[in-house]
Amino acid sequence: WLTFLLFPFGIHSSDPKSLLLISFFLLHYFNRTVFFPLRLLRQKNPGDFPVAIAATAFGFNLLNAYLQARSVSHYSDYDGDEWFWWRFFAGAVVFLAGMAINVASDRVLVRLKESGGGYKVPRGGWFERVSCPNYFGEAVEWLG
Repeated sequence: WLTFLLFPFGIHSSDPKSLLLISFFLLHYFNRTVFFPLRLLRQKNPGDFPVAIAATAFGFNLLNAYLQARSVSHYSDYDGDEWFWWRFFAGAVVFLAGMAINVASDRVLVRLKESGGGYKVPRGGWFERVSCPNYFGEAVEWLG
């Protein structure tokens, strides 16, 4: 919500480049705040979530939203940047690959929780290559 409050006041808020850049940020957080929690709601016993973790995440996301929205809509200079589109498309490919890894890995982890029976080691996909592909995918997203 902070992104939607700050972004329109940036001097580049109507620039298509600025809008494209912020859309990837919003896509990530729409998945993280809408789709992922809806998948968790299907569980019979979602478990407790520590308040300290939620408060820390809230604080981080306030700072992150502020920095992303202000950087893209106000401080970035898009004029005369002939490499923008090359960097954008390369970054978009990396971002989308990371998001695909992240979403697929989250799906595997949610299914393991739904099956019950305690801790299980995930198998298949990126779990054969990386110990925490959900975090790896998220890191790849932000790299993009």
